[in-house]
Amino acid sequence: MVATHVIAKLGLPDPLAITYFLGCLEFFGGIAVAIGFLTRPVALMLAVEFVVITHWSFPHGYWFTNPGGGYEFPLVLFVTYIAILFGGGGLYSVDSAIGREF
Repeated sequence: MVATHVIAKLGLPDPLAITYFLGCLEFFGGIAVAIGFLTRPVALMLAVEFVVITHWSFPHGYWFTNPGGGYEFPLVLFVTYIAILFGGGGLYSVDSAIGREF
């Protein structure tokens, strides 16, 4: 698995479990943010993930088209998740429909 090798390079313990966790976070968390369910907690977890990805991409330069990928695209996603974290799900979100903004 390519993702497991990337996580192993970061020196984190049990890279296979972390890889599956991040895959589920990105898939189910993306759906949750899109419909506005648990928007702030999921946006916080994704922002933390993209801080690590942005930091890991710094040696490759700014442009994402550089060999190895730059930090341009992960930085844009990080800023987007920070904006969602502070802005919340909005008026038409599931959080708003159930009357509870997390």
